[in-house]
Amino acid sequence: MTKKIQKPHKSEDGSRIFDSLKRSKVYESLNEHVDFIQDPKTEKGPTYILGLDYHKAALAKGIEDFLRRVQRDATLPFEFIRMGRHGPVLKINPLGQDFGTVIRSALWDDLRHQFSEEVQLVLEGVRALDVDPYQLMWPESRDPSSGRFGYEHFNDLVAWLRTALLDEGFIARRRRRREQARRHFLSAKAYIDKLFARYARLVVLRIDLGYAARPSGANAPSLVANSVTKASIEADTDTDGETEAEEEAEKKVAPGKSLARARSDLAKFLNNRRSNSIFDNMVGHIWKLEEGETKGYHFHLMVFGDGSKVQNDAHLAKQLGDYWQNVITMGDGVYYNCNRHKSEYRKLGIGRINHDDDQLRENLLLALAYMTKADQYLRVRADAARIFGKGVVKPRTSAAGRPRKSGSDDDAPQDAGEEKSPDDDDGTSEVS
Repeated sequence: MTKKIQKPHKSEDGSRIFDSLKRSKVYESLNEHVDFIQDPKTEKGPTYILGLDYHKAALAKGIEDFLRRVQRDATLPFEFIRMGRHGPVLKINPLGQDFGTVIRSALWDDLRHQFSEEVQLVLEGVRALDVDPYQLMWPESRDPSSGRFGYEHFNDLVAWLRTALLDEGFIARRRRRREQARRHFLSAKAYIDKLFARYARLVVLRIDLGYAARPSGANAPSLVANSVTKASIEADTDTDGETEAEEEAEKKVAPGKSLARARSDLAKFLNNRRSNSIFDNMVGHIWKLEEGETKGYHFHLMVFGDGSKVQNDAHLAKQLGDYWQNVITMGDGVYYNCNRHKSEYRKLGIGRINHDDDQLRENLLLALAYMTKADQYLRVRADAARIFGKGVVKPRTSAAGRPRKSGSDDDAPQDAGEEKSPDDDDGTSEVS
């Protein structure tokens, strides 16, 4: 007999689903690499597959694993035996095998992402050594500025990390970041629960929105004039807080990857739903900003439709993607329609979901957990942009209507919709 799944939306706040995600699974999802490629199977024109392009996630996980070993292993990475003809002869202990992973990491020059607190601690430790990591290709390499060998610097780094791991400031920062990711998950879950309380069923769309790669190497379109203001997206979206450092942070973004353009395009996409019939049955949305090495900025978007009115979820997702590609970005954009590939999901959480379907609702929350928990490990720098937002649910103006019955199309209130409400603003901020 199959054990009945408990109702996460009624019996608990959803933390179990969020906390059940293993670190390795989140890193695995971040490290997916599917580039923009033309799909010959499409009916009309090119469709592009949008991947996360986070090959650095594997490097970050390697550094985190190294730090965990530092906590367990009391030995130094290297022991000096004698000076040989071609350099020092060393005894390499287990931690010494991480020399290349840590010292030759490609994360030092990344100014666009914030990694986990553990990875940032190791990066801080290497910088504290005041050496050029690229001069230390091997433990036997000599630092030309100090005359010391690579193994000596690495031993110093491990000793520094063992002290830094006990620092209360580091422990507090790590705890805040984990709690912040959980707050985003719980806030978004509460938003979804409100939508299910309003509608007997929802149609959930998952669309990735991005920009086509440029032959010249500029992987996102250049900044163009746009009349959509920052305030316009704030009016309809419950988003994270802004910081005064945004303009300065924008200057650090690599040329050809315009954060301002991406944010402006998303604002126009969401705000134009008032005057575009393809948005008529859209009742909610959640979005997440990410940035990849070659593709630049892109958005992971969940769109919620009224299940009593939306019949073909894949077709509607295609319409929204085409609108992004052809109208909002004027041909610069690309998208990936997840609903067109529902058969590829082991735990399907998109498409038509009834309010009392515990399995599909749990799958939906699992997808949301991946989206929010990833911020513990890799995210766009908080001082560069809001990176997470959702709609707000319009308060009821009337309690009239039939009692809800499972499977009924008659129970969606006629006054439901999206509108800014102070009561629905959870006040969470991306900035710690």
